[in-house]
Parts: sequence; C-alpha cells; structure tokens
Amino acid sequence: MRIRTQALIAVAVALGSMVVIAALLAHISAGGQRTLQAQQDSRVVARDVTSLLVLTQEYSLNFDAQPAAQWHQVHASLVRTIGSAVAAQTPAEPELLALREHIAELGPLFSSLEETAQDDDGPFSQRRRSLLLERLAAQSQELAELRYAWATKIGIAQTQQQQALGAIVLGGPIVLLLVCCALAWVIRRDLLRPLERLQAAATALKLGEPTPRLNCTSRNEVGDAARAFDAMADALLSANARLEHEAGEHRIVQQQLAVVLDNVPALIAHIGMDHRYEVVNRAYLEWDHRVGGDIVGHSVEDVHGPANYAVLKPYLERALAGEKVVFEAMLTRGIQSHVMRVSYVPEIEADGRVSGVFSMKTDITELRRSEDRLRMVMDASPVGIFTRSPDGVMTYANPAWRRITGRSEEQALKTTVGQLVHPEDQGRVRALWKIAMMKREPVVSEHRYVRPDGSVIWVRGHISMLRRDGIIECGIGVIEDVTDRRLVDQALAEKTAALARSNEDLERFAYVASHDLQEPLRMVNMFGQLMVQRKAAQLDAEAQEFLGFMVDGGQRAHELVRDLLSLARLDSQAKPPEPVMLESVLGDTLDQLSDSLKKSGAVVTHDVLPTVMGDRSQLGQLLTNLVGNAVKFCGEAAPVVHVSAQRDRGFWRISVRDNGIGIEPRHFDRIFVIFQRLHLRSQHPGTGIGLSICKRVVERHGGRITVESTPGEGSTFSFTLPDTAAPQPMAIPTPAAA
Repeated sequence: MRIRTQALIAVAVALGSMVVIAALLAHISAGGQRTLQAQQDSRVVARDVTSLLVLTQEYSLNFDAQPAAQWHQVHASLVRTIGSAVAAQTPAEPELLALREHIAELGPLFSSLEETAQDDDGPFSQRRRSLLLERLAAQSQELAELRYAWATKIGIAQTQQQQALGAIVLGGPIVLLLVCCALAWVIRRDLLRPLERLQAAATALKLGEPTPRLNCTSRNEVGDAARAFDAMADALLSANARLEHEAGEHRIVQQQLAVVLDNVPALIAHIGMDHRYEVVNRAYLEWDHRVGGDIVGHSVEDVHGPANYAVLKPYLERALAGEKVVFEAMLTRGIQSHVMRVSYVPEIEADGRVSGVFSMKTDITELRRSEDRLRMVMDASPVGIFTRSPDGVMTYANPAWRRITGRSEEQALKTTVGQLVHPEDQGRVRALWKIAMMKREPVVSEHRYVRPDGSVIWVRGHISMLRRDGIIECGIGVIEDVTDRRLVDQALAEKTAALARSNEDLERFAYVASHDLQEPLRMVNMFGQLMVQRKAAQLDAEAQEFLGFMVDGGQRAHELVRDLLSLARLDSQAKPPEPVMLESVLGDTLDQLSDSLKKSGAVVTHDVLPTVMGDRSQLGQLLTNLVGNAVKFCGEAAPVVHVSAQRDRGFWRISVRDNGIGIEPRHFDRIFVIFQRLHLRSQHPGTGIGLSICKRVVERHGGRITVESTPGEGSTFSFTLPDTAAPQPMAIPTPAAA
C-alpha cells in the first residue's frame, strides 16, 4: 500500500471514529428521551391500574353509577396511555403488548358486571357477580405484574444507556490515541526501517561486499525501490543457476507425471495414428495382467482382441479425426465381461494436426450391477416407488406404482400431478412437494389419487429429495394404498359416534327413570310405615312379617334409585373444573358423616391436603363414599381412618387407609363393578354402587383408583388427580372426628 494511501486511511479512520462516537452519543440521547417518556407512561399506568382496583371495589359495594362512570373514564385514559406507548416503540415490548391485551379485556368484564347488577339477587346472579369480581381482580393483578415487568425493563434500559454513555465518553479518547499509535507504528515499519536497510545494502554494493537481500514485502514506494535493488543484484548471478534449475525442473516434472499416472485407478494410455499404444500407466498393465511386461508398441487389436477391437475401432477413428468421444462399451477380458466407460480425447498440435489420442477407461461394472440390483428390488417392491425431476416430471415408476394407480408404463411417464391427484388435494400435494425440497427429512401425506377409470383411491405417500453436493437431483416418492384402512377408520368413527349417542341416551334414560321412580317409592315407603304404625295390632304375625318385608324392600329400592340417580348425574350435572381445596371437602364429608362416626366411635385423621382442579360436589361424593366405607366395613375394633396425599410423577395420590375387615386380592377388580357386593345386606347394608361412583368420578378427573388390602388388617384406597397449577392456599386444619 502506498504511503500516501496509508496516510489517507489513517485520517479517514480518525474522522470515522469521531463520526461514530458522535452518532452513538446522538443515538443514546434519543434512546434516553424515549426511556424517560416510557417511565412517565409506566407511572401513569400504575396510577390508573390502582384507580381501577379501587373503583371496582367501590362499585361492588352498592353498584352505584358514579363509580362505574369514573371506572370507564380511568379505563379510557389507560387505553390511550398504553396506545401511545405502543406507538412510540418499534417494535413494542412483549409486556407492553400483553398490557394492551389485558386492558382491552377489562372493559367487557366490567360491562358484564354492570349487567349482573341489574339482574335479580338470586344465587346464580350472586355467583356470577362473584366470579366477575374475581376475574376483574385477577386481571388487575396481572396488569400490575405486567406493568412492574415493563418498568423493570425500562430501568434496565436506562442503566444500559448510562453505561454505554460512560463507555463512549471514556473510550472515545482511548480509541483516538490507539489510532495515532497505530499510525506511528506503520510509519516506523513501512518507511523508516526499509530506508535504513536499503541504505546499508547500497553501501555494501558500492564497496564490492556481499550484498544482503532486502526481501521487502511492503507495497509502497520504498518497497518498490527495495525490490528493484534485489532484482538488479540477482541478475548478476542468475544465468548459470537458471539453466541448472530448468534442467532439474524438467526431470522432476517427468518423475511427477509418471508417479501420477501410475497411481491413478483409471486405465490411461496414449494411442498413435497407427492404432498402437505409445504410453500406458500401471493400472492398464494390471488390468491386462501384464505387470511384469509391457504393451507399448502393441496395437489395440493385439491387446483387446478382434471382438473388442471391433467395438472400439469406430470410436477410435472418430477421435483420430479430431472429435472428443465418450461412450460405454462391454469389453471381454478372459472369460469375464466388464462394462467400461471410455473417453477418447484427440491430441491436436499447434498447426491443427491430430498426432494421437489420449485414452482413459474406467471399469463401471459394479456400478451397473448395483443399478440393476436396485432396479430389481424396486420392481419387486410391493409398495409404489416413483421418481420425479425437480420440476415435477415423472422419470420412473415401478410396477407396484402402476398397479396402484391403474396406469401402464407409458402412461406413468406422461402422468402429471394434475391428472393423478384428486382436484381437492392438488394444492396440498404441490405445497408438500415444495416443503420436501426445503427439508432434509421425508414428508408424509395421505391424499387421493384418481385412476384412469374415474375411481378414487387413498394413498399414503413419503416424499424426499436426492441431493448431491447440496443440489437436488430428483425427488423420490413411496406410496401405499390405504383405501381399505380409510374405509375402516370411517366406519369406526361412525360406530364410535353412534356409541356415544347411545351412551348419552342411556344416561338420559337412567336419569329420567331414576328421578321418576322416586315419588312412587316414597309413597310405598310412607304408607307402608303408616300401616306398621297404625294397623300392626290388627294384623296377624304373618301379615306383619309380609308388611315388614314390603317396607324393607321399598327402603332398599329407594336407596338403589338414589344411588342410580347419583351415578347418572355424574355426567349430566357435571360442573366445569375449578380450584377445589380438598381439606375443605374433607371437612364437609366429616360433617355429613358425623352421626355414623359418633355411633361407631371412629377416629379420622389426615395430612395436609392439596388444592386441585375439579368438580367440588363430585370430589365430595368420592371422599364421602371412601370414608363411609372405611367406617362401615370395620371389625371389632373402633374404626381408624387416615387420609394422606403425596406427589407422584405429575399427579397427586390421595389415599384413604383403614383398619377394617379388608378385601381378598381376588375381589380387587370386582368391587368397582356396579351392583357387585361381597357381603350380605344383613352384615353390611348398601347397594353396591358406591365404589362404581368413585371410579367414575376419578376417571372423569383424569385419574385412576386402586386398592391395596390384607384381609383382617384393613384396606387402602388410593386415587390420583392431576397436579395442576392451581394456587395452593394455606392449609386449614380439619378437626378429626371421633
């Protein structure tokens, strides 16, 4: 590089550094202004969010119009503030966008709250108002958290701007100082030192002393002078050295050419105008089994035989006429045949005359055999295989593909996507083809083909691209006929839908039948009991016994219908999942079973139970049945029941352990089947539906119920509930019932 150019570059670097520093200062200043405006917007948002919370609480007390109007004013102000903040940022922060979405959701929620204020004060309206207030509070809390995250990012940005400003103020002079030092070093290296060496060499040449070589690599004026000086000194000594060097290079080139030719795996030779070999490499000798001899001077007919020469002669004569020829030929060597790729390149002199032919032969027998074996496998494959060029033209289709699509070999190579694929699926297939050209792994799709006779079939296709050095050579597809499976899937879907409708009808029938049976059974029980109370003295012993059987049967039928009704209501009256505190549910269960607990002297203890997402009433049925069974199926000792909870791989495992009579392992599956009882009613009353209800409730909540028991030692019923992200409140201890 020229000295003047180096000086100009140094000045340009210094000026550029100052311009960059000024631009960075201007950018940081503009960013600071935006950060200050964002801080102001953040404070306004915090104030308005707090106002919304206060106005929501005031409105929830008396539902007056004034707090509602003020709420809408504050909400509109908040929307404008967030809108201006989003418009000022490009792109906007994710927290700011989330703030805008949550603020937009507050308006409809508050409007819904205002609508509920005009409804009656029924339980449903009160529940709806309570839920709306909870959602407004939750949304406002999320707004506060998002506002805090936004403010935190603003603070971080302000800190970073201050740090960048400090770095520029401190680093700018340092950069300029480094540029000056670099310029001084370059002048010392490229100007002063080369001048000193050039002066010393000139003095030595003047005195007739051995001249030291400068070997200067600088591309400036001093470097040009040093190189000219070296050239002048070299010219005095190079005449004899040049001749010796050229002779040595010629020998080296010949040796290198011989080494290269002997180590190339291809068969390389030079053939003269008389069809005789003039030069051959070692691979040619090994292929012809003449490693110990030579074939130079022999004709092509002598080396390959008359039959092979008849094949090669026309191409050789075309090459000797000046044409470059590349072809494949089957050459016989002994009793074996080889497929050879042959290249004949004419050697053309400066006057245009052909003086010989360079020959190169490559044995591609194994390649052709591999191609033949691959084609045999593809032709014998039971699945359809095809190849297409990158522009979608069919280049190959195996017999299975032709059989599946109903096309002949000639028709297959002329078939386009528009003719083959169903019109409704063509857009998707073309899109998948483009995706396969961009991806490395195969693309899978199920679509329809149209056969020439108009019939439609479903196929499952796998498409991938064959790439060589990153360039797509062709697309390879594999298809299989899945029409029968699609028909089976469709029939199965229809049967599943019909089964679902049947189950729904059965559940509705069970609910209606159980509900309608309540009244006649109530009448039978009531009048039967009246007969026992008022007319028992007028009846003989046998009539009284029959009347007792009737009353007892009516009561058992009433219990059975009541349990059937509970089972039917599990789906028909199910509620959406909500956070449920299992400790509170267990407390309600113990209150409900207080009479039986006191009568049996049972002791119920429990661990800290979690909060889960579910249906509170159904989870209450579940705990009531399990704790009730633990108390009912007890031995001679007073019942002791313990309810525990622990996490188990994404689930809560709730266990109810007792010291009752236990269950034999062979009955573990049977007890969860409806109407299956292990004891007589005289021993332990019941309908045999309770554990069926438990299993149904647990499965509806996405869990599983199991039992572990030892006869005479007690049982442990365990069920799992999904470990959701519901907030865990403070545990409320439930007093143990004794």
